[in-house]
Amino acid sequence: MEWTNYLYGIVFVLLGIIIILIGKYLSVKIIMPNRLKYKVIDEKKYIKSERIGCYCIGIYWTLFGIILMFINDWSSGISILFGIIQSLIMIVFLLNSKKYIENIN
Repeated sequence: MEWTNYLYGIVFVLLGIIIILIGKYLSVKIIMPNRLKYKVIDEKKYIKSERIGCYCIGIYWTLFGIILMFINDWSSGISILFGIIQSLIMIVFLLNSKKYIENIN
């Protein structure tokens, strides 16, 4: 049973590293919102906030994977706690990125 924790940990570490790399090298065209619906107020700050959000989620998943490698059993409480914290991080960065765009309507 212990090898599955290492396997889950490695998968989450790799997923975190992939998300960090995607945040670093993702094209600006993909990051920008739909121009028919939203007007970007400050483009550089919006892109920076989106990239920082990707970095934080990637680091978070990497740390989660490292923690899973050292825990002896897959505790559902730990998984639920990490899911709640991840959603809170995503909400904070979503609200932060909404500061730099406005609806056209």
